[in-house]
Amino acid sequence: MNAYSKVTVLIAHDNPLLSAGLVAVFRTGGEFEVIVNDAMPVTHAADLIVADFDNGLRLALAHRTLPVMIVSHEDGEAAIRQALDTGVRGYLLSASPVDTIIDGARSIVRGGIVLDSFAISKVMTSLNAEQLTNRELEVLCLLTQGMTDKQIANRLGNAVGTIKYHVKQLRNKLDASSRTEAILIAQRRGLFPREAPARRAGGSRNRRLPPLGYARYTRPGVVPAHAGAEDGYTEIR
Repeated sequence: MNAYSKVTVLIAHDNPLLSAGLVAVFRTGGEFEVIVNDAMPVTHAADLIVADFDNGLRLALAHRTLPVMIVSHEDGEAAIRQALDTGVRGYLLSASPVDTIIDGARSIVRGGIVLDSFAISKVMTSLNAEQLTNRELEVLCLLTQGMTDKQIANRLGNAVGTIKYHVKQLRNKLDASSRTEAILIAQRRGLFPREAPARRAGGSRNRRLPPLGYARYTRPGVVPAHAGAEDGYTEIR
């Protein structure tokens, strides 16, 4: 890509309305050439991939040399950390302002890593907080199912005393006065891990995805809404 060539952006988003909105955003101004995901087996034509959470993780793993920016409603600590650990170069919430999305794309193409202000705050909270161990997360997930210590111990093959220790530890780390409060805090922070997209089944959002490819987008896009909000965010509908 030279100084005079357009930046080629592949939109691989599973939300049709948001996908159309992103196409409209990137077509504005003539700076970007926009293409959309299709079943054509072409994997090298894009300078940047803009995707939903599941597609973004899948494509970041499958195409390590192509930068991926996720635009998603997923706002939990675990989801954002998972995306960054997978190699995603940008993470923006779907309510991000249009200028943030465009500036983020430019920065990523130049080699940067981009997070919106909300994602940054989530990452900082995660880094500053004492981390739960994998076993503590397992115990916490089972607590959300209403299991007793004995049931959890049987499920995990541990002694009841060991489970009680894990519960005490996770409560201390979350600064929770009870198990119920620990669950609520974990839900609010988005600590429960998501399964990898390839392992999830059922529902349209978890369908098997076609091979990465490209088709030129020729249909009119949906113009993003510009209703102001107190936090300055504009939701793309």
